[in-house]
Amino acid sequence: MYNNIYGYSYSIPAEDPFTGIGMGIMMFYIIVMLLIGIISLTSYILRGIGLYTIAKHRGYEYAWLAFIPFFRIYLQGKLSGDITFKNKTMRDTGIWLAVIPLMYGVVVSVIYGVICLCGMLAIFSMTMHVSAGRILILIMLLILALAIGLGYEVLYKTLRVMVNYQIYCNMTSGNMAVAHAVLGALLPLYESICFFVMRNREQSNNNETHDADSTEDTEEEQKTEEPQEEMPIANEAVSLDTGDSDEVASDNEITEL
Repeated sequence: MYNNIYGYSYSIPAEDPFTGIGMGIMMFYIIVMLLIGIISLTSYILRGIGLYTIAKHRGYEYAWLAFIPFFRIYLQGKLSGDITFKNKTMRDTGIWLAVIPLMYGVVVSVIYGVICLCGMLAIFSMTMHVSAGRILILIMLLILALAIGLGYEVLYKTLRVMVNYQIYCNMTSGNMAVAHAVLGALLPLYESICFFVMRNREQSNNNETHDADSTEDTEEEQKTEEPQEEMPIANEAVSLDTGDSDEVASDNEITEL
């Protein structure tokens, strides 16, 4: 008799909970980045087509600049024209609209570069001692960078609102132009959609205004021509009156004789 006992045991590896959380976070990050990429690409295409069509209607030779990343900002400012503040006028709006982000990038890069340099010197210092003065300088630089960033956002968005307002004024009424300009500064895709939807309105509005001016001119011409037609009638009446008076005078002379 053989008494063989066979025992089988299977070990199921336990899943690490952190692995599932990490995969979920990674998938969420990928989905968010895909959505941002799709929105950015859609905004780029719609805005390019809108600016290109508006520039073509206005007769700009270099309308294709609407599809070049840096120069499209210059074209947008060029389409708005000069901006007037009470007694002052900002000329070359396209240059200002393109240069301000570059200036901001240079200043902020220098500040953050100084912050990184101070941090590296503190880490690799031989004494490994960070004084209170260095910490205070780092804090002040961070506050300065945040203040410059906030000022830049306010200044640049205000300038964009004024530029878009002047562009929208040629395509819609004043109140709607203000609403579209403000919403375009707050909502990411709104500005591009407005340029795309309104790209053909400018030409129709110009034609309507031209027709209105022509009708006003014809009405004015008719008003000026009407008195000229009545003048001969008035002259005939005067001549008839004078003729009657002459006849009455000749009759009186005959009776006197």
